[in-house]
Amino acid sequence: MGEDGTLTVNNGKPAVGRKQIAATAQSYMEAFPDIRLTMDSLTVQKNTYRYYWTFKGTNTGPGGTGNKVDFSGFEEWTMNF
Repeated sequence: MGEDGTLTVNNGKPAVGRKQIAATAQSYMEAFPDIRLTMDSLTVQKNTYRYYWTFKGTNTGPGGTGNKVDFSGFEEWTMNF
């Protein structure tokens, strides 16, 4: 990934660059230590990719609720090669 890559989660403030994107990913791994993220499918149209996934885990990290989650979604990636 280039240093100018960005990650926006649920229309929030974008994480910019490798360090911030890694910190965002780390926050999910800390909140859900048993995280299971599976790829359901991948579609491609020109320079746009959609990665469909399922997220499962238990919120047992710091300040966690102990609640289990199981939800699906997708990410849309735009590549500028």
